[in-house]
Amino acid sequence: MDQGKRKSPGEGPARPHDGMHQVKRLRQPDLESVAPEVIRSLPPIANLISCTSLPRTDALRSLSLIVVDLLHDKDWGGVLDSRLLDLIRLRQVVKDHDLIPAIEECIDTGKWEEFFEKRPYFFNPDKLSPPSKDILSRFWPSQAWKVEYKGDRAQLLFETICEMMEHRGEKTHTAYVNIAAILQSSGYGKSRMVDEHAKFVFTFPFNLRSPNETKSGAAFPLPDETVREYFLLPRSGELDVRIAFLAFFAELFNSAASLLQDHLSGPRGGNKFKKLSEVALWWHDYLSLDANRQQFYASVVGSAKRLVEQERGNRSRVGVARESSLMGSASNVSARSQNPVPPLQSEDVLPDESKAARTAFSHLLKTLLGAVLYDELDPVKVIIYFDEAHELATTVPDPVPILLDANQRPLDDTERLLVDVLCSTLDVFMMNPMMILLLSTTSSFDKLAPSRVMARSARMIQGKTIDHAPITELPFDCHPSFPLDDDAYTLADISKLEFLSRFGRPLFWSLMGHSAMGDAEVIAFAKRKLDPTGSRKPSIEVQTAVIDLLMMLDYTPLHTGADLLQQELVAGHMRTVASVTQDRRIAYTGYPSEPLLAEAASSLLEQWRKDTPEIVIRLISEHHSNGLLDLGDAGELVARILLTLGYQEACRKEFLDSSGSQDNPTTYFSRGCKLKTFLECTFVNASLMLAAKPDNIGNDSALPSLESALGNAVVRFTHFSKWDKRGSSHFDAHSAFLRGTAIICKTNQKKVDLIIPILVRTDGKACPHVITALLIQVKRRMRRGSPSTLAIDEADIKFFPKEPALCQCCPGPLTSSSLTILTLPYISLVLDLGVEHTRRYVHLASPPRKTKPELYVSSAPQSLTTRSRSAPQNQRVHPRYAIYVGTCSPTQFHEIDRTGQEGYRKLLRLGHAFRDHPRQGRAHLRAVKELSLSRGYKENEQWLKRKGMPTESDSEEDSDAR
Repeated sequence: MDQGKRKSPGEGPARPHDGMHQVKRLRQPDLESVAPEVIRSLPPIANLISCTSLPRTDALRSLSLIVVDLLHDKDWGGVLDSRLLDLIRLRQVVKDHDLIPAIEECIDTGKWEEFFEKRPYFFNPDKLSPPSKDILSRFWPSQAWKVEYKGDRAQLLFETICEMMEHRGEKTHTAYVNIAAILQSSGYGKSRMVDEHAKFVFTFPFNLRSPNETKSGAAFPLPDETVREYFLLPRSGELDVRIAFLAFFAELFNSAASLLQDHLSGPRGGNKFKKLSEVALWWHDYLSLDANRQQFYASVVGSAKRLVEQERGNRSRVGVARESSLMGSASNVSARSQNPVPPLQSEDVLPDESKAARTAFSHLLKTLLGAVLYDELDPVKVIIYFDEAHELATTVPDPVPILLDANQRPLDDTERLLVDVLCSTLDVFMMNPMMILLLSTTSSFDKLAPSRVMARSARMIQGKTIDHAPITELPFDCHPSFPLDDDAYTLADISKLEFLSRFGRPLFWSLMGHSAMGDAEVIAFAKRKLDPTGSRKPSIEVQTAVIDLLMMLDYTPLHTGADLLQQELVAGHMRTVASVTQDRRIAYTGYPSEPLLAEAASSLLEQWRKDTPEIVIRLISEHHSNGLLDLGDAGELVARILLTLGYQEACRKEFLDSSGSQDNPTTYFSRGCKLKTFLECTFVNASLMLAAKPDNIGNDSALPSLESALGNAVVRFTHFSKWDKRGSSHFDAHSAFLRGTAIICKTNQKKVDLIIPILVRTDGKACPHVITALLIQVKRRMRRGSPSTLAIDEADIKFFPKEPALCQCCPGPLTSSSLTILTLPYISLVLDLGVEHTRRYVHLASPPRKTKPELYVSSAPQSLTTRSRSAPQNQRVHPRYAIYVGTCSPTQFHEIDRTGQEGYRKLLRLGHAFRDHPRQGRAHLRAVKELSLSRGYKENEQWLKRKGMPTESDSEEDSDAR
């Protein structure tokens, strides 16, 4: 096969499908004679195997991965025995027929057709039951790599590293200019991106993943075990580590150059490639087929080990060089002093080894350029990447000191890690067109991309390096179906797990399109990503991940504990790194809107709340006590908690009422629930709310109540997500409804803090023209405000468009009333949560001036006096149902009634020197007031006799207005 052209998995000669059906009907004795013919009629196995790194040390695992790949092919899957997916059964077959030597031979040669041709007992003579889904789920990651790569992130990566390399000519100090880290949480396709990038840039890929992660087949790509073993092999000291690294890279470059030369002098007959990207594709395909990658790396490691053994005879020379270099630092009082001494480098201590490595790279570069007709003149010709690079974050014994006093004694006890030594060693190539990438899920920047203050390198401490910020730009919202038509989907369509998987990181949609797993298995997989242990008593980190994903927590900036917690969430619980500052001291992380993950998180939270109903407020209170949370918007956080838990209760109630069983479907949180049910499960006085009348379109008592107009409408929000300044429009609400999220408006957004989208009718498409919203404003004050003045007018935020256009998906009136699609009603909800509960008071009509109700709902107005009511007759007015809740107490919220008020009270409590004073006697408070921390009308101004002083009641009224 021409290796310069990669065939697609389904490509191959014509296949007689009737022959395959014949195989299924044959008995075992007849199968042996026909097997060779059937094998030859099937597509080549080499083109179907996605597991490019077959582990030579584990023949059974190699065979199991190949069997899984073949069974997923439409042709091979109908021939092989699907029961072999059971690893116990496969192990018994291998043992009974003594297949280990044959498997190892196939790993070396790649000739798997002959292996199966001679062994008919691998075939399926009868119709068998479907394979176990539990077995299949272990191999999902390898199947996801068969999906066509989408997006431009691979090209963006190339542009990024070229831009980084251009700094070489701009600054005097260029150390580490050719080293960068790619940091992001699981599922974003870091490995797939650099693999795609390797198709147009000549690349040496190394995966250092721990073999323990791949025992079940759930992790992919598989590790390069020979390289991992070589790099992590315990050595006597840093100099031995440097020697081993330099020997490895010298052999790596020389071996690759030899292979390229052999290829050019082989069947190609001396024909050159047109450009370097074609060489890169050939090399990528060479390492992807027939276990070439493992054979090549095994050869390089073997040669490097022999070279290191030869160097051991020259150890005395290395010692002299080291002593000479360290003597040059005698005057170094500190690397942070005004006159630092140049730090120790590989070429200082190991000049011969460094020169040999550079010479080998020059040889490879010359070979590459000689293999093409023209050079694209890109600043980067070769890429080396280390996947799972955090495996190198182990301490190096006997590190070379970088800070010395006048007597050559170490001043700095900073530990040196393998990754530090690797970067320092690779720095010998800083003037060559080569880039080194370190890939990791962990966000321990102090190990892979430390800031200058945390550096373990003298040159970095001294500012003599170019420190690239980690690369975080990876694919998101890149499903092949995007962009979606906004009027093409019904509520049932957008509630399906396949639709949910389209949003967010590519992991889930790439898996769902290429696996036999059902919705329940996909949700179980997502749960394991959030909660790897699956314990009934989840850790603090797991609880935080789930609650943060659903309700959006804000952490205290520059708080060590908060930073460490967020790093842990990135490393093991799917939190996303949006950006890292250039100095690497601040990382902007969070949970963007990912509906499938939110569904999984909702399911986890539901399970936990059965045993611990107060788990949410308890965790938030604990983080608050430890100073981890920024509670500048504590009122909004409490509102998000109460609304989310009320929504989950409503979804659960509607499902149980409709099905009559306790079965737990996979997506019932994403199905949404009726607005009426949501209000009833969230608010104690929901019946009064549902009786509200529009307060801005006249005084007709026949106007529909909220229940009549919107009672059967649907709300659908499994999580909250932050939106930018455009997040308060009608079309944003429609986008949010499709994603199943509620909107957190931008900071200081006028009038509205949260928006919950509402689908007015469900008998058609969920298009923008049938979307309205619950507009929510959250207050946190000691005294209640005026409900009439706090009510939200949609015109103030320009929620509805001035000239809405009708579509054909949902014509006709919304209800039996005069309300039409051009005048969608909406709800204004004001939550004044900071008010301490005093007494239950409900008022349905417009309250008197000094009445401060705990709950207020709008009624039909007696006159039109507000701005909305005085709109011109030809101007369209959307009916407003206004609701005001004036306390956070069990009398208003079911959740507080179930779990208690104390935790919420602590979060909402407004700091006040008088109220918080431990001694509340009148004399004590008078003495506190005299300390003049807060100036008032009376006690604090005793020194001034003022005429016309306002009364206390007037002062209180002014305070309420404020």
